[in-house]
Amino acid sequence: MNEQLRPSFAERDKYLNLLSVAYADGRLDEEEFDKRTQGVLSALTHNDALAQFDGLPKPNVLPAAVRRSPRPEVTPSSSLYKIDPLPAKPTPHSPSDGGTSRRTVLVAAGAVVALGGFLAWESGWPPIGSAAPEATASRGPDYDGEAGEGGEYPEVSVDRFWEVQQRLSDDGLTAVVSLRITDVAVEGTAMSPRSPREVAPFSQRGDGPVVVGETEGIDVDHTVDLDELGMMLDQALMNVVDELQGIATEATVVWTTKGKPAVDVRFIDGDVTKTARYDLEGKLIKLDEE
Repeated sequence: MNEQLRPSFAERDKYLNLLSVAYADGRLDEEEFDKRTQGVLSALTHNDALAQFDGLPKPNVLPAAVRRSPRPEVTPSSSLYKIDPLPAKPTPHSPSDGGTSRRTVLVAAGAVVALGGFLAWESGWPPIGSAAPEATASRGPDYDGEAGEGGEYPEVSVDRFWEVQQRLSDDGLTAVVSLRITDVAVEGTAMSPRSPREVAPFSQRGDGPVVVGETEGIDVDHTVDLDELGMMLDQALMNVVDELQGIATEATVVWTTKGKPAVDVRFIDGDVTKTARYDLEGKLIKLDEE
């Protein structure tokens, strides 16, 4: 990519979309997001725009002039990435902001545009929620941490939780008691805050529907808000990829000794299986090796 070329309007939009994704993921605060957005808008060259991604994975935005060139001498080492639209995912919001905070609005508005134009990052940062490999899709929730054929591991995707979250919200079951997510299944229990002790099991396997069972009276010590749980899962799985360079294979809701919700993420790090525990704010509070 010739970094001295002036970015087109479409290419500038791609830079802005990627900044929106970074802001929505919590990588930028509001002040830094506004500052970098203005930097992209005033950029005279691609190099100026790329400077706004300091500390972030640098995007590979292909100038339109090069995209149209059929030059046969382009080699794999200088191959250019193709932009493939990805489906938008719903973004959970905290009850404290009433669903109308700036971040929620940006995610809702940017999910269609930004994620639709989400590029391959040169740093190898994979998008959270990427689908598990087809070669491992048949593995069940009792996966033992071993690689399958071709050395591939099943990967837990937070996308699997979105449909379950929507169904639980529709049913008023917004207080989650337990939750376990694998590459092919989601299972757990939840209840309505208005009906303490009336706990219902739920599950979703493969591409099947979300199934919510009959409630039964159970004494419950702890619950976590459904929307807060969605954000906690998203942050924990993203941190395993970005900070620990791991492949997540299972995520489970647990409770600390102080009764606070946390997420245990089991992941593969090379040839070693580890478990990372994250609190509600996405902070790593424990790391164990099996």
